[in-house]
Amino acid sequence: MLKKRYSLMLIVVLMLVTILSGCQPAADGGDGDGNGDDVKEFVYAVVDDPATFDLDTTSWHQTQAIVSFDSLVEIDTEGNVSPKLAESWEISDDGLEWTFNLRQGIMFHCNEEEFTAHAVKHKFDHMKNPDKPSVNAHMISAIDDVVVVDDYTVKFMFNSVDGAIWNTLGGSFFAIDCPSCREEHGEDYGMNPCGTGPWILDDYVPGSHVTYVANTEYWGGADYWDNNGPPKFDKLTFRIIPDEATRILELQQGTVDYAAVPPQETKRLQDETDINVILSPSNGLRYWGFNMKKWPWTNKNVRIAMQYAIDKEAITESALEGLAKPLWSALPPSIPGYSEELEAEFKAKYPYDPAKTKEVLENDGWALNADGVYEKDGKPLAVSMWVLNEGIQIRTAEIIESNLKDVGVDLDIQVMEQATLTSGSPKGLHESLLWTYGWYDPQILFFLFNNGGTRMHYIDETVQRLAEEGHQKVSMEERLPIYEELQRYLADNPSWVVLYFPQDIHGFSPRVENVRMNPFGGGFVLNDIELK
Repeated sequence: MLKKRYSLMLIVVLMLVTILSGCQPAADGGDGDGNGDDVKEFVYAVVDDPATFDLDTTSWHQTQAIVSFDSLVEIDTEGNVSPKLAESWEISDDGLEWTFNLRQGIMFHCNEEEFTAHAVKHKFDHMKNPDKPSVNAHMISAIDDVVVVDDYTVKFMFNSVDGAIWNTLGGSFFAIDCPSCREEHGEDYGMNPCGTGPWILDDYVPGSHVTYVANTEYWGGADYWDNNGPPKFDKLTFRIIPDEATRILELQQGTVDYAAVPPQETKRLQDETDINVILSPSNGLRYWGFNMKKWPWTNKNVRIAMQYAIDKEAITESALEGLAKPLWSALPPSIPGYSEELEAEFKAKYPYDPAKTKEVLENDGWALNADGVYEKDGKPLAVSMWVLNEGIQIRTAEIIESNLKDVGVDLDIQVMEQATLTSGSPKGLHESLLWTYGWYDPQILFFLFNNGGTRMHYIDETVQRLAEEGHQKVSMEERLPIYEELQRYLADNPSWVVLYFPQDIHGFSPRVENVRMNPFGGGFVLNDIELK
């Protein structure tokens, strides 16, 4: 029987908070109140509220929180580096000095401060503030300093080569925000963001919506975009719709223009509606991660036993309608470093075998008690799992719960909002979690396990050494053997059960035109979207 303990954090949706920051101009267009018939609005359905609009304080960046900001570069649809706030760059022969030449005349949303090299320096200093470093500071650990050469030239000084730094600089983790606005608002900056991006935050009501207005003075964006100018529509509204069925119903009714489509609705929408359904490979995987600081995961034999207990084929067929691939390796097919040989090796190592789970546990001194649960030293093998309040995640958790019950393990599923999960797991408040990662480079293994990481808290000298070595090599040819060794070590010494490699399923209303998917950018190019 599914046991759910909903977080008390849900209560916050009863609080109506409207943000009209002094750092943001009023919305223009229409009849003056944003509801005119001539106002074009793109409505984007999301599951939950943004954790914050301060990207330095969360390790999980949601689309509804990042559209106000620009980064120095962006990874284009072919995986190449495209100029953005930086128009060009030079890299020293030893790879330890990178000089960026910045675009001129770009203003922050507050219209009181120009984007310059000083803002890039401020971003770096804020992330690496020794008194209160960003949760994402580890992503730029190879950078020693950022030096302002002049207003439009900035130099990055590295202490070691970072073979995947482009992915960090090209994503939202190093998006540039307004220094004076951050200083003015201090701890409240997370509700008063200010960037240079195509969208300006206008209104936020928790549990209801996040609304942005178009930056009509937008400077242009990444070079590879079709639309190098202001957005083609006036408003961008993220509707917060936790219920999966409601999101799809609204997509069909035309009150929502975009929603992620659950696997069980994919074929019906393709065959019976005019919804434009686009499937694209994910850039990550789903896993059941163990908090290695907590019992029983400190016992390696328990972790090994769990590798045999989960029916991954049943998960992909039942919870995902076959629109996912069962997975055993630490990297999915979309990331360099994945190999079919390794995948076959790990699958043979850990087949679905409930009898093997029981054998491993009993050899470690566990015995079934009167309730049919394994017990050792008077403690039953009962664990909790944090799960996102989302359909696929809950269905996956239910199958895992059933699998574990069959092998004498009692699982308590705790369903919660994303903000609670992503803020609580870095603090180690969980026993285990059903979660995901998304990235474009095997560097993800460095982010997951460097200094224990923020999800599994896995402190292991070999994992640390290999993660660092792979992180510090320049060429993929040098890096891949290291990541192969790391994947083998993680299979022998697991801190998780890797589950599956999903497909991302996107649904667009028929009035949405010029949809360009970017597998390296995590979705589609929003600035290129047009509305009929």
